Amino acid sequence: VTAPGFSNNKKNNHITVTIKKTEEKLQIYIDNNKIAEYEKAIPTALLFNALSFTHGRSDSETEKYYISNIKITKD
Repeated sequence: VTAPGFSNNKKNNHITVTIKKTEEKLQIYIDNNKIAEYEKAIPTALLFNALSFTHGRSDSETEKYYISNIKITKD
C-alpha cells in the first residue's frame, strides 16, 4: 500500500498513522487519508491486548524509524 507523505528517499518522515477496528473491519489511515480497508480482518470478539512493531533492516540512513506518541483509545 502506498503511504502518502512517506518516502525512503527522505532522511526524516513525519506522518500520523491511525489503525481503526470497527467490529470485523480494519481501516488504516495516514494523515487522516484512508489508505486501506479490510472488511473481515479481525473477529469482533477479539480483544487487543498487545501491540508490536518489527523492522527487518536498518542498513541505510533512510531506513531507520522513530515511533512516538502511541495512543490507544476506545470509541
